[in-house]
Amino acid sequence: MATVENMLQPHSDIAPKQSARNRIGPVGCCSLRIVTLRFSAQARAIRTATAEICCATRFVRVLGLSQLLVLLLLLVTGCTGSSKHMFEPRLPVPNLAPPNAALVVFLRPSSYASRTVTTILDDQGVFLGDSVAETQFAVAIPPGPHLFLAWGENTAPLLADLLPGRIYYVEVSPRWGFFSPRVQLLAVTPQSDNWKELGTWLTECSQLVPDIAAGQAYLSARGEAVGKRIASARERANQLDDEERGARTLHPEDGVISPVLRLQAQAQPGPPPQP
Repeated sequence: MATVENMLQPHSDIAPKQSARNRIGPVGCCSLRIVTLRFSAQARAIRTATAEICCATRFVRVLGLSQLLVLLLLLVTGCTGSSKHMFEPRLPVPNLAPPNAALVVFLRPSSYASRTVTTILDDQGVFLGDSVAETQFAVAIPPGPHLFLAWGENTAPLLADLLPGRIYYVEVSPRWGFFSPRVQLLAVTPQSDNWKELGTWLTECSQLVPDIAAGQAYLSARGEAVGKRIASARERANQLDDEERGARTLHPEDGVISPVLRLQAQAQPGPPPQP
């Protein structure tokens, strides 16, 4: 027999049905409104992007392909960069290696990414110079093995084993990068393809002289970053395959004998004639 309490409890089969909205409740309604707003924002973004693409397409049609290429070239090259750690000599400085050291000439003949200045240093953190588009600089370096590196978006290593009294050449070659240009250091040797261009590069590239003290102070102020770059260069050098290592290595015999040594050799008296 049903009690009063049982009679007052609603049964599931006769309880009033709730609408979907009532079942969701206030929190569910807010969630639906947020999702709707998000979809609306995404739709507006898609419409905006579509309109921008249409405008860009009309711009290309009006401008023409040739003018567009010129515009892109200007955006890529831009104005030529400069470095406060480099200066132009009043008179040309001849590339002469001292008898007790090697002379390494870094050439950057390309005008690509001309606004980008690349710092060159060795694995001891010694500043060698800043490479600017269409310029060259030379630095005297003690003989023996060295690891040079270029500081760009990437870290580019170059291995070198140098002899005193010889002149060595390195091409600083910028490449397309994701956020900024990447760079490569390539050995210029009688066996490399770029050797035939050396004479033209030496003539056409403007000469700069490094301010070693100012450049070294700049690197000293960035000690932690310099250390990371050196570690990256050493790691990258160990990962080079045979072909890469060949293009990024200066061997002792790759150096050109300095005219100073040649003159000294000619000035030395020969052995006395045998009776």
